[in-house]
Amino acid sequence: MNRQRLCTLVCACEIAGFAVAIALSWLGEIIDIPHIAFNFEATPINYVESLCETGMNLVLLTFVLLVTRRLFKKIHHLEGMLAVCSFCKKIRVKDEWVPIETYIQHNSEATFTHSYCPECVRKNFGELFESSEKTEPTIPKSETTAIA
Repeated sequence: MNRQRLCTLVCACEIAGFAVAIALSWLGEIIDIPHIAFNFEATPINYVESLCETGMNLVLLTFVLLVTRRLFKKIHHLEGMLAVCSFCKKIRVKDEWVPIETYIQHNSEATFTHSYCPECVRKNFGELFESSEKTEPTIPKSETTAIA
């Protein structure tokens, strides 16, 4: 199911839910549910109140539909199988091999930043990493004087 069709289906369900809520609101006003269910004093139909409630529900529905559409526009997902080189981790796109960063940046709104995982730091910078753990940084005496 494509994204547009799924968005339409979700919006239709939201509209149906609000339609049921509006219908129940009007039904409660017309048949006076508190009078029937709890034997409260009968009240006349208040059309102005029902119209205001319906208007507020429609405003809320409009907001919900706008947010739903906006969220569906932001959803980007990758589907299917990707051919990835076992050595260099490039991805095959049609007849060319592109770096994974390039592929993801062109097919999503993701951006990349690079760092080192702890395993790679130990593997590639082992002696520097170990020596920095053993020595504690010291503050020169000239910088330790208090300001009066």
